[in-house]
Amino acid sequence: PDVLVMYTPRQSRAVSIPLLRDIYGLTNAEALLAAQLSCGSDLAGAARALGISIHTVRTHLKKIFGKLEVRSQVELVTLLLAGPRLSR
Repeated sequence: PDVLVMYTPRQSRAVSIPLLRDIYGLTNAEALLAAQLSCGSDLAGAARALGISIHTVRTHLKKIFGKLEVRSQVELVTLLLAGPRLSR
């Protein structure tokens, strides 16, 4: 029989805010956004949860992309859930 395996980000392990700051050099605001996204939030949901505008979320996201050398939210979340790249 065929098997369907479903993955939902909300079931993923949470990422540590201090770890995001220390290892990736994110600011506290950037780390909070990255953590929201890694738990499955979209940009609008993250903005609501953090009490900031969508414009601010997009600004933080661009900075996170640059610091972590990723080009998409999918790439960002994949990196965060996989853990730090030790060869950096």
